[in-house]
Amino acid sequence: MARLLPEELWRQHLLERYYAFKLSSDWRLLRKEGLRILGRETLLTVEQWWASGKSQSSKEYHAWYEKCRIEGQRFGLLPWVVEMTCLLKNYNPENELIGIQWPKVRVVTEHNDPKFVSWLAYNAKKLGLYVIHKQNSNEVTVISQNPSLIDPPSMPSSMPLFREAFYLRFEIPVDYPPKGTSKLIRGIGLLSKDLLKLLGYPGFQRIRISSLIKQAETLDVNKQRLSRRKLYEVIATSASKEELEGDLSDISVENDLKRTKVLKSRKHQLRKRLVRPYDKGDKTTDS
Repeated sequence: MARLLPEELWRQHLLERYYAFKLSSDWRLLRKEGLRILGRETLLTVEQWWASGKSQSSKEYHAWYEKCRIEGQRFGLLPWVVEMTCLLKNYNPENELIGIQWPKVRVVTEHNDPKFVSWLAYNAKKLGLYVIHKQNSNEVTVISQNPSLIDPPSMPSSMPLFREAFYLRFEIPVDYPPKGTSKLIRGIGLLSKDLLKLLGYPGFQRIRISSLIKQAETLDVNKQRLSRRKLYEVIATSASKEELEGDLSDISVENDLKRTKVLKSRKHQLRKRLVRPYDKGDKTTDS
C-alpha cells in the first residue's frame, strides 16, 4: 500500500469530520431552517443556488449563516462547507478545502535591521511563507507583496550568521494525524534550506555525522593535508581484525589506494562540516 502524502492524510481526516457532521441531528435542523429561509422544500441545484442571491442577503439568512459558522467550528469545518451541505443537491466536498485549520509554517526573525527584514520577507514570500518580526514578547507579521509584482529590495551589505537569521515555527492542529506531522517536519527542513539559498547564504553538503565526527582528531581535520606517514598510520589502525590476525590476502597496494581515497574523502567532508563554517566571514551552513 502506497504511503499517503501529508495533504491526503489531512484530507481523509477532514472527511471523517464531515461525515460526523452529516450524522448529527444539528445538520438536519440547519438544513430545514436554511431551506425555509430560501422558501424551498427541496435542495437547490448549483444554478438555483446562484439565482437565490437576493434571499441570501437577508438578515435572517445572515443569522442562519452564523449558526453554520458555529456548527462548523464544532466539527472543524469551514462555514461555507456547512452551508453548501445544508442547501445544495449532490454536494460533494471531497476535492475541496473543507477544514478550518491546516498546519502552518512561519518564518520568525528577531533582527532589527529593516533592510534584512525586508529582504527576508521578500524571499520567504517566494516560498509561500510569512515572516513574523519578534521583539521580546511582541510579534508583528511583516506584510510583503507578491515578489512577481514588485522589484526586489536590495540585499543587505551585512548579513547575520545563518543560525541567527531566522527560525521556522511549525503550528499544527492538535488532532492532526501523527504520520502526516512527521512528513511535514521533513519538508520544513527543505524549506529552511531553500530560504537560506534565496537569502544568499552559500549552500552546504549533508554528511552522516554519527561515525565521521569521531574521526576528526585522528584525521587531523584542522590541517589542510595529511602527511603520508600519518595517512598510513590511520590505515593501519583502521584495518580489520581479520586482516591483522588472519587472512592477509586483502592487504594489497590496490586496496591501500582505495582506503587512502576513502580517508581523504572523509577528511574533506569533515573540514566542510567542522572547519569552514566557523572561519571568520564564512556563512556556510550545515544540516
